[in-house]
Amino acid sequence: MAVVEVDLVSSGERIRLDKPTFDHIASGHFRVDSPSCQERVAVKCLTCRQQLWVKDEEGCLRLAFRKGQQSNGVQRGYLISAKVPRAKQARSLVCLSCIGKLLGKVVEAADGRTIALSERLDDGANTSILQQHPAGYWTQVLALDDALISFLRGQNEGTVERKKRQLTAAEQVINKGGAKGLQPRVREPEAPETNGEERAPATSIKAQALSYLRRVDEGKDCQIFLPVGSIRAPLLSMYMGAWDHNGVGRPKPLGKPDKSHALQEMARWNALGVLCCTCHRGRLTESAPCVHKLVLAALSESWAPNGELPTSEALGQGVSVERVSWDGKGSYYAVVDNPRSPSCPKRRMLFHSVAGNWYCEGKRDGCPSLTECVHISTARAALAKGDVPDCARLAFGLAPFAKAAIAWLEKWIEGELPQIGGGKAVPAEVASQESLVPREGGELTGEQQYLLGLLQRRPHEGAACAGEGCFCKRHAALFGEARPMETEGHETRVMGREEEGGAHEPPAGKRRRRGKSFWEKQARAPILGQGRPAEPEGTVPPLDARGKEAIHGWVAACSSCTLSSLKAEGACAHAVHERAQCPVMLLTTEAIQVSKPKLARPSDASTVHDPLVTCLQSPVPLSELRDCHFAELSRRGLLSAPCPIEAPPCGTQWVEAWVEATVEASAWSKKVRVRLYHCSCLDRAHAVHFDGEHFGLYVWSKRTLFHQQSLQLLLRGMQSGQSFRAVLARDQAAFEYTPTAAVLSEETWRRASLDFFKLVGLGLRDCCSLCGPHPNVLICDGIVGLASADGAQKPGGLGSSLLDAPRDGKLGERLSKTEFNALLNGLAHEDPQTVKRFGPDEAERSLPEDGRRRMLTEQRTMVRDRNLAVFKLLTGIQGDFERRGLSPDLWQHWVGEWTEILYCLGAHDSDEDLIGPGALHVIRRLLLGSEATLEDRRDLARDAPILRRILDAYGGLTFPAFSTRTLYHLYLITVFLRGATGFDADGRRGWVHEALDPFNRAVNLLTKARARPLSIEERRQLDEARGLANKLLPGVERLEPSPQQWEDMSAHERSLLRERLGQDENGEELHPLPTGHAFRAEQDALACYSFPGWEQKRGLPWYSSFEHPGGRSRSSEENKCATGKSMTEWDVENVPGLVKGAGKLSGKKGSASKRPKRSRGGYVFACPHRCIYGFHVMLRGESPRDAFVVLYTRLRREDLPEVVVHDNGCALRNYCMRREGAHFAKVRFVVDRFHFSKAGQEVHKCGPSNCPDTYPFLHWVNTSAVESVNSFLKGFRSLGWYSGLESFMVILPLLLGGYNQTLKRVDDSKLAIAIAAAVWTAGVRTRLLQQ
Repeated sequence: MAVVEVDLVSSGERIRLDKPTFDHIASGHFRVDSPSCQERVAVKCLTCRQQLWVKDEEGCLRLAFRKGQQSNGVQRGYLISAKVPRAKQARSLVCLSCIGKLLGKVVEAADGRTIALSERLDDGANTSILQQHPAGYWTQVLALDDALISFLRGQNEGTVERKKRQLTAAEQVINKGGAKGLQPRVREPEAPETNGEERAPATSIKAQALSYLRRVDEGKDCQIFLPVGSIRAPLLSMYMGAWDHNGVGRPKPLGKPDKSHALQEMARWNALGVLCCTCHRGRLTESAPCVHKLVLAALSESWAPNGELPTSEALGQGVSVERVSWDGKGSYYAVVDNPRSPSCPKRRMLFHSVAGNWYCEGKRDGCPSLTECVHISTARAALAKGDVPDCARLAFGLAPFAKAAIAWLEKWIEGELPQIGGGKAVPAEVASQESLVPREGGELTGEQQYLLGLLQRRPHEGAACAGEGCFCKRHAALFGEARPMETEGHETRVMGREEEGGAHEPPAGKRRRRGKSFWEKQARAPILGQGRPAEPEGTVPPLDARGKEAIHGWVAACSSCTLSSLKAEGACAHAVHERAQCPVMLLTTEAIQVSKPKLARPSDASTVHDPLVTCLQSPVPLSELRDCHFAELSRRGLLSAPCPIEAPPCGTQWVEAWVEATVEASAWSKKVRVRLYHCSCLDRAHAVHFDGEHFGLYVWSKRTLFHQQSLQLLLRGMQSGQSFRAVLARDQAAFEYTPTAAVLSEETWRRASLDFFKLVGLGLRDCCSLCGPHPNVLICDGIVGLASADGAQKPGGLGSSLLDAPRDGKLGERLSKTEFNALLNGLAHEDPQTVKRFGPDEAERSLPEDGRRRMLTEQRTMVRDRNLAVFKLLTGIQGDFERRGLSPDLWQHWVGEWTEILYCLGAHDSDEDLIGPGALHVIRRLLLGSEATLEDRRDLARDAPILRRILDAYGGLTFPAFSTRTLYHLYLITVFLRGATGFDADGRRGWVHEALDPFNRAVNLLTKARARPLSIEERRQLDEARGLANKLLPGVERLEPSPQQWEDMSAHERSLLRERLGQDENGEELHPLPTGHAFRAEQDALACYSFPGWEQKRGLPWYSSFEHPGGRSRSSEENKCATGKSMTEWDVENVPGLVKGAGKLSGKKGSASKRPKRSRGGYVFACPHRCIYGFHVMLRGESPRDAFVVLYTRLRREDLPEVVVHDNGCALRNYCMRREGAHFAKVRFVVDRFHFSKAGQEVHKCGPSNCPDTYPFLHWVNTSAVESVNSFLKGFRSLGWYSGLESFMVILPLLLGGYNQTLKRVDDSKLAIAIAAAVWTAGVRTRLLQQ
C-alpha cells in the first residue's frame, strides 16, 4: 500500500497518510484546507460526531466520507477551528454537511473555485469559506472562531434529540465531584417489563447467557471454537470468549490478560457429567453457574439428558497443542495442562504476540513467572515441528441447533445446572425466581436481605433505637431521642434539651402527674442490668489487677441520680431502665471500663444506634463528638459516673469527687472534669468509675479517657500492614499545630490499646458467604515464623512433636526383569511366617534370626491373601496385555490404565483412599455380580476416580475378573479403617462381621462360578448371601445401622458406636464444654475458633499404642512425604530466621542450631475463597496433630468438610484414620497442587489418590488459597516477635477479622466475601450465585 509521510509543524511528529487521500487533498477532490494536514486536528466532527479520519491496521490515516457526501461534491470536506480549544490537544473540525445544516447554505461558485456561505442563520453576512489555489488544493478563508463554534453547538443541541440534556460549563464544574466516586455506587435497576410477560432481570446469569448466544455471530469477542477432533457429537468441550459477569454483563476483548482483555475460557463436561469452566465465575463453587456453562449446556441439549457419562479416554482426546484463534495482536493457543499425561482433559491458554512474546495463564495458578513454563516450551516445540492444527469456529447463525439452544435457555429456570444422563435437562422442581428457596433452607429473612445489601455495597440506613433496652434510654438527659418530639406551629423542638444555664425541666402537659404510689413502686422495682453479686469474702483481687480481674464487687447505680438528690428524696425515683449494676474497683486501677463496646469496628456503624446528643448547644450525632463537644459536656457536668444507690462493699459511705482527666485521640486531646464516687475507707479506696461507653469513650484510668474511634482506626492501620508506631506517629503529627496539648507516650497508647482490644474480644465472626460456617473444602497450613516472644517458655501445645532422625528420601529405581520375577515369587509364597526388618546392612548380609519378627496366625493369613490378590492382579494384567497385543513386560513401560492403582498400592501411604465413602456401595454391587449403572459410574468418578478409569477401559459395566480379589481386599480395608472394627465381645463377632459373612460367601461363590458352573444349591446360597449382604452392608458402610441391626446389637456395641460417632451415652450430640473446663485450658490459651459450631466439645485422648504421653508419635508418621524429615527439622534447615546464631543459615561450619525462645508459628484454616476460619499458635514444630486436634475436638462428624487440603495431606490422612477412622470416614484428604507437583527435596512420593487433579469435583478449588493468607500474616512477624503470647492472642484475631472483612470476590471486585457467620444460611449462597 502506498503511504505518504508528513511531518507536523507544531510537534515535529511524523504521521502516515494514505496515498489516495493525499492525492485527493492535493488535487482538490476533497474540500479540505491543505495546510491543516501538517497540524494536529481532531478525527471526528464536532457536532455530528462522524469519524472523518480513520486509521487502518497498519497505522495509516485516510479520509472517509459518507455516501451522500461523496456524491455531493460541496459536502465532501470540512472546516477547522481557528485555534486549539482549551483543554484539548488538537484543532476541532466541522464537516461541510453540518455547516450547511446549522450555519447556513453552502454553495459552490460558477467557476468552481470558491465555496460560499449564504442565508446565514447567525445573521452574518454572506462570505466565502474555502478558496481553491491555482495548484488545485483548497485553503480555508472563514475563521471558525469561538463565537461560531458556540453557535454551532447551540444549534446542534436544539436539533439533536438526546437522552440527557447537555450540562453547561458551570454545571459541569459543580457536578464534577459526582464523577469521582463521591456518591455511592449502586447496582443498575432491573430492566422494566415491556411485553407483559415475566422476564428475568438484565443482570441474571440466564439473561447474560442469552445475550452471549445472540452475539456469537456479531463480533469476535463472543466466538465459539471447537477443539481439534471434536466436530462430531457429543460436544464435550469448547473454547469461548471471556465474559465479564459484573452488572449487565459484557464480553471481554481478546488479548493479554489485564483489566479489559482476557484469553479464551474453556467450558467442558467432566467424568461426573457435570459442567466445568475455567472462568472466575464458574470456579466460585462446584455448581456455580456462569455464561460459558449455560451456553455449553444449551448446545448439548439434544444429547445430554439421555447421554452416557464421558470416559477419561473421550475427555482426553485431542492434540497436545492447538491454535484456537488469531488476530492483529497475536495468536492464541491451547496446551494440555499436563503434557506428560496423554489423556488430560484440562487445557492452558497461551498468548503469542506478534512481537514474539509468550504469556501463559498458568502464571496466576502455579506456573513459574520468571522462567519459561512447560506449557510454553511444549507450544514452542510443536511450532518448530509445524504440527499445530487450527480449531474450527462454530457457525451459529440461523442453524436449527442455534434456535434449539436459545429456546432451551429461555425455558431454563434458574436453579440447578443440568447433568449428563440426568433426565430432563431443564429441572422441573426448582425454586422460583422470586423466592429462590434453596433445598436445605428457607426464604431469606429481612436481616439476611439487609446483610446481602451490605455485601453488595448498597446504600443503607442507620440502625434505629432498640426501645427500652437501648443505651439512649438509660441516659435520657443526654439523648433527646429518649423522649418524644413536640411540634408547636411550624417549629419542632426536642424535649429534654438543657438550655444555657437552665435545668432539665419537663414541659407541662407531657404526662400525668406521678403520685406517691408510683414512686413507691419504682423504688421497690428490681435493678436491671447485667452483672454479678459481690465477690465472696476472702477473694480480694490484687492491687495490680486490671480490667475484670480488678472488680471488688457490684452495686446498683442510677445514671440520673446524684448523692445530693438521693439524700433529698431518700431513694432513686427514676425509671427502671435508667438503673444498672456497676463494678466497684480501686481508684488506682487501670483498664477500668468493663462494658463491651457496642461499636466493635467501623464497619458495624450501620448496625449501632447513633442518636443526637441533644444536651449540646448545637446537637450532633454521637459518632461526631469531638474535643469541643467533650469540653462542653465537661462544663455542664455530664461526664459523670452512675450514682451508686447501695453501700460500698467495705460498708462505709460514698463520697462524690471531681477529677481532672484528659480525653485522648490520636490527633487531638482535651482536658475535662469527670465525676466519680469513692468510699471513705482508710486502707483501700473503692470507687465507681465513669463509664464512657455511651459517649464512644474508653476509660482506661481515672485520668485518661481514650476516643474509641482512634483506637479502632489504629487497628485498621495495622490490618493494612503498617506498624503501630508508624500509624500513631502519622496521626500525632496533628499535635504540632497545638504545642500546648498533652501528648501521651507510645507505651501508654500500646498498653491502653491492648486493653481495649482485649475488651472488644471480637475475634473472627465473618465466614465466607459462599461456603458458610462449615465449608465443604477446608484448607489448612502452618505459618512458620509468625511467633510470639515467650512461646518456648510454655511447654506442650497442640503441635508439639520431636521426631526421629530423617531417612533417605530418594525415589526407587525401575525394577529389572529378575527383580520383577522375584517380586512375583514373593507374592505367591504360601507360608509367610516371617518378615524381615530392613536395616542399613541389608545389602551386605542377611539379618540374624533374632532380627526377624514373628507374625500371628491371623496376620499370616491376611498377608498371604493380600499377597495372592496382588499376584493375581499383576499376572492378570500381563495376560490381558498379551491378549491385546501389548507388551507384557510391565517393568519396562507405562502400565496404561493400571499405572495409578499399582503406584498407590506400592506407595508408603495407606490404601483405603482408593475407595471413597460414596463409592463403597458401588464396589460392593460390582463384586456381587451386578453391572454398573450410570449413577454408579458417576459415584465412582467422584469418590473413586482411579477405579472409574479402569472400569471405563473395560467397557464401563464390570471390572476384569483378575482384579476382583484386589478390589475385595480394598473394600474390606476401607470398611475396617473407617471405624468398623472392635465390636466383637462376649463371644460375639459383632454386627460388622455378621454383615460381612454373607458378603464373603457370595464373593467366594462368584469366584467359583468363573471357574465352573454352580450347582442349584450353590446358586440358591449365592442368591441368599447376595441378598443378605445387600441388606446389611449399607449400614456398615455408612456406620448407620438399620433399626433391626441396632436392636440386635449388644450394649457394648451400641456404646462403642456412639462414642465413635461423637455421641454421648444417650445418643445425643456432644455439647460445647463449659468455660473453665480443664479440657479447654490448652486451646483457650492457644486457639481462636469463634464460628458457630466450632466450639470445643471434647478433650483429646491419649493413643497409647502409638504415642508418647506428651502426644509425640512413636513412629515417623508425622514426617514429610518425600524426605522423611519431620516438619520441624525441615523448617530449621530451610526457613530463614527460624534459628539464630548458628546452623545451616549462619554459614558457620560445625556450629549447632539454637532455637530462639519463641513459638514456632501459627496454624490456619481457610476456605478456597481465602476466608480465614480460625487459627492456633504452634508452640513446637508443625505436625499433622495440629489439624487433627481441631477437627476432632471441635467439629461434629456431620460438620466436617468433604475435603481437607494440606501440604502433607497423605501424612495427615494416615494420622487421622489411624486414630479416629469413624470420625473422619467421610473426609477426603489431598495435597495442594503447588506442593504435590513440587520437585526436588519436597516432591511427594504418595500416590495419585492424594492429588486434587485426580478428582473432577475439585476442578474449581484454589488449593493454594491459604498461601495468600500466609502472605498476609507474614507481614505481622515483627508484631509477634516482640509480643507476649497473651498479647499476641488478643491482637491477631482482630487482624484476621479485618482481613476477612476486606476480602473481595474474584469475579466481582465490588462484592465482599465475608458475612456474619451467626446469620448465614444456604439461601444467602443461592442468592449470591444467581445474581
